[in-house]
Amino acid sequence: MFKQAKSVLSTARVENLHDGVMSIVMTIMVLEFRIPEGMKEDDLYGYFVRIVGPKIITYILSFVLLGTFWIGSHLQHHFLKQINRPLLWLNLLHMMIICLIPFTTTLLNEFTHSRFSIFLYSMNLTLAGLTHLWMWNYAVSKKFYKNNVTPELIIAIKKRILIPPLFYLLAFPASFLSWYISMILFIIPPIIHLLPGQMDRHIIDGQNDENLDNMTDMIG
Repeated sequence: MFKQAKSVLSTARVENLHDGVMSIVMTIMVLEFRIPEGMKEDDLYGYFVRIVGPKIITYILSFVLLGTFWIGSHLQHHFLKQINRPLLWLNLLHMMIICLIPFTTTLLNEFTHSRFSIFLYSMNLTLAGLTHLWMWNYAVSKKFYKNNVTPELIIAIKKRILIPPLFYLLAFPASFLSWYISMILFIIPPIIHLLPGQMDRHIIDGQNDENLDNMTDMIG
């Protein structure tokens, strides 16, 4: 009788795919900026202020948010030693939702103060964050994390992934109070990501230990 082989895979391929998808999605958003045919030079300033200016703001917001998703995914895979087929499908689901961000960003550009466009943008980001959390929880349940990942670090990563979707989710009901409050709630998660956390300290400590081992080997 042959034993069924376990479907255990390396993280390298999915990381490469994620990098490729992110680079395409980030590039697509800039294609939203177009100069109408036949525009005169005298009308350029007014067009930039009225049309292009607000689009630049949402472009920067979405680009930075995509950056936080990319960094989060990169860090998540840094702590994993392997994946399997179900986790691959969860990654694909996450990337499918990420690919919708240029579309919901365009809706937010065209209908800036529409609560429905804010709702779609909010749900898009929330689902992207929740699928990211789903991937981590699944990987932890299968013990795919590296041996040096502590229980405290697992909880810290989970909290760091969970906090941004809460802000994205609150952005829609906040739009009934003020459009500006919704935008602030969208901006807060990237600011949180800029703050160093336990993950960053763990990576730095790991690099220091690796450098020390290399120096020891050289001296030996």
